[in-house]
This record gives sequence, structure tokens and C-alpha cells, in this order.
Amino acid sequence: MPKVVFKKEYYNIKEISEMLGITDVTIRTYFSTGRMRGVKLGNAWYSTQEDIEQFLKMKTEPKNKRKK
Repeated sequence: MPKVVFKKEYYNIKEISEMLGITDVTIRTYFSTGRMRGVKLGNAWYSTQEDIEQFLKMKTEPKNKRKK
């Protein structure tokens, strides 16, 4: 169940890993490298639905190809 702070829902690492089907360790790596946006509330990392959607959008966009 997401944590609600100032009317925004925040998902913890376990919830995010279940949603995306990737490991907790991978999510932590994404947070630490800046690949996924997250905030630390207390001693745990959280991310909003918007941040998760932005991450997924970034992963599905085609990468720039080299110009000839």
C-alpha cells in the first residue's frame, strides 16, 4: 500500500519491484545512479507514480541512432 504524503502517493522499493517485475537491488541501483527518481523518507526510498511512469517512458523511447 503506497504511503501518502501531502496528497501524493509514494511507493516503496518492494512495491516498485513487484510492479515492474525487477529485483529490489536493481531498483536501488536505479535510484543511486539517478536512472529513476526517488526520495528518501525516513530511512527508506520511495517513488511516485509519475516518476515510475517517466522511467518506463524513458526505457521505451528509441535511442538516438548515429547519423551517417
